[in-house]
Amino acid sequence: MKNENMKKTVLGFVPIKSPIYALHPVTRIVLFIALGFIPLFIQMPEVNLLFCYWF
Repeated sequence: MKNENMKKTVLGFVPIKSPIYALHPVTRIVLFIALGFIPLFIQMPEVNLLFCYWF
């Protein structure tokens, strides 16, 4: 059964009209890596939650 509203990626299925797909593939990879590593360097959990909520 194929769903026309979803696109298969390495991490799972995402909507075809996702705002992330409007970005260049290199930009998406940089965002993925940056948003994965930046929280590792934040010492206070409150700031980490605010940072994740902001993005």
